Amino acid sequence: MSGEQTMGGSARTYPNVDAFCDALRDGLRQAADAVTPPEAAMEHFRQSRIEFLMGVRELLNHRIDRMSRPKNAGASVVVE
Repeated sequence: MSGEQTMGGSARTYPNVDAFCDALRDGLRQAADAVTPPEAAMEHFRQSRIEFLMGVRELLNHRIDRMSRPKNAGASVVVE
């Protein structure tokens, strides 16, 4: 179609669709590059995720241990 595209099978053509998509792609790539942190920061974030997940695992293990304990029967206390 040499740069012209039709939308939805209609007879109307859009000659600038390729140029628009290219400009949009370039703009999105520049925006993504602007907010991408440096590699050293990325390594800290990776380590942070690992530490967070290890903390969640510890919470789960603690809860499982508490639920697995045998239930102690209460002691009899004589009330006067």
